[in-house]
Amino acid sequence: MPDLVERAPELGIEDVLKPEDSARLRDVVVDLARQQRAFCPVGTGSTLGRGAPLGPCRALVSTAALDSITRLDRDDLTCGVQPGLSVETFQHAITEAGLAFEPGPFASAASRTIGGILGEAPPSSRGFDRASLRSQVLGITAIDGNGRRFRCGGNVVKNVAGYDVSKLFVGSGGAWFVVTEIQLRLVIRPHACVLLCSASAAREESVELWRKLRRELVDARAVDLVFEPNDAARIEVLVAGSARLTEGFAQGSGLDVVSDGPEVWHEWRGDPAGPSSVVLRGRLDPSAVPKLLETLPSGCLGRIHARGAFEVHSRAFDDTRFPPRSIVRRIAGEGEAQVTPVADGVAALGGRLSECFGPLVTPGRLSFDTEAGA
Repeated sequence: MPDLVERAPELGIEDVLKPEDSARLRDVVVDLARQQRAFCPVGTGSTLGRGAPLGPCRALVSTAALDSITRLDRDDLTCGVQPGLSVETFQHAITEAGLAFEPGPFASAASRTIGGILGEAPPSSRGFDRASLRSQVLGITAIDGNGRRFRCGGNVVKNVAGYDVSKLFVGSGGAWFVVTEIQLRLVIRPHACVLLCSASAAREESVELWRKLRRELVDARAVDLVFEPNDAARIEVLVAGSARLTEGFAQGSGLDVVSDGPEVWHEWRGDPAGPSSVVLRGRLDPSAVPKLLETLPSGCLGRIHARGAFEVHSRAFDDTRFPPRSIVRRIAGEGEAQVTPVADGVAALGGRLSECFGPLVTPGRLSFDTEAGA
C-alpha cells in the first residue's frame, strides 16, 4: 500500500502529520484547532478511499506511532491498547496470554490497526450477540477537536450509567475525536477450533441450508452464507470451545472439515473486492435473504453472517432491490444501488455532537458510511 504521504495529493490533503506519542498528538490537535484546519485521524489510512466522504479536510493525523499495549489483565479479561497497534500484534500478544478477542476475523491483520478496525466497524463472522465490536469497548481516552483530553467508560465491564460516549467511536470513521487509548474486553482463548464447510450448491439451495443450520447450530461461533461465482454459494461454520464440542460438531453436522487448530480463530476467509467493484454493507433480517437473491447479480461475491450483517461486492448493482427494513450502505465504488436513506435527525445529531466535540475532526462524516446532512 502506498505511504500516506504519497496518497495525500489525490485525496486533496495538504499535510500528513505523524506525532510520535500522545503528548505530541495533543500538541498537533491544539495547533490545528488554533489554525481552524479540519483534519482526519487515521492509522495506516488503508480505508481512506472507503465510506462517507471526508468533507473539507486539509490534514491527516496518523496515530500509527501509538502502537503499544498499555495493560493486560488476564484475571479480569481486559486490556488497554493504543489505536495504532496492528491487529496481528494484538492477536499475538493476547494469544500468548491465553486470551482472545471475540469479534473477527479481520482482513489484512498485519497492516490494519485496532483503532482502524473499531473506527470502521466492518461486519465480522463472530460479530453478533456478545461479539459485536461496540460491546468490546469498555472505555477510551481521547482528544476532541479543541485539543481537550477526556476519558469515558473505564477498565471493567460494568462501569457506565447512562449513554457511554466510548461506544460513539465504533463505526465513527474518525469523526468527533482522536482516540489515544482504548480499553477492551477479552475472552478466554478457545481450546479447540474447527472450520466446517458445505459443498458448493445453487444459491437458493444454500440459503435454505444456511437458515436451517443457523437455527440448529446454536453453539456455533459463526454461520456464514458465502456467495460464489456463477450463482453458487456455500456455508461456512466455525466451532470453538472444548475438544469434545468441536469433535462432536465435526462428526454430527454433515459438513466437511476444512481446517482445524487454534490458527482458525484468526483466519480471514473473505474475498477481497477488486478496485472497480461496488461494495455494499448492511444488515437485513435473515428471513429476507431469499428475496435478496432474486435481484443480486450473478457475479456478486461476499457473505452474509448469522444475524444478517453482510458485505457484498460486484461490478454493478443496478437492478438490486433490497428487502424492506434492511439497512444498506455503499462504502466503495461507483454505480447505482438502492440504499436505505439516512434516518431523519442524523444531521441534527451531527450538529449537536459538533457543538460538544468541535467541528474540525473529520467534518461532514457522522460515521464510516453516513454523511452529515445526507
